[in-house]
Amino acid sequence: MMPPLLHAPGAGEKVDIEIRHYGEKPGRYLLYDDDGETFNYEKGDYSWREIKVEKDKKQQWKGTISAAVKDKPNSIGNVSWKFMTKPQP
Repeated sequence: MMPPLLHAPGAGEKVDIEIRHYGEKPGRYLLYDDDGETFNYEKGDYSWREIKVEKDKKQQWKGTISAAVKDKPNSIGNVSWKFMTKPQP
């Protein structure tokens, strides 16, 4: 069986992503996004989305991603979270 072909999303296409967190420390990451087809990023047509992982008041891991920037490329569809570290007993 052939693996799926990887490609950049087309204009207006949304891609669902899974974000995995490993370890026991909170984290922060910036996710870059552009239209995936043109050189418009050279003119500033791109965006950054902030991803944060931290523990809530009940000490459970929680992930958040910032909202899409208005009038900028947004190829992110549904976001699912997977916390890979097993809880301590």
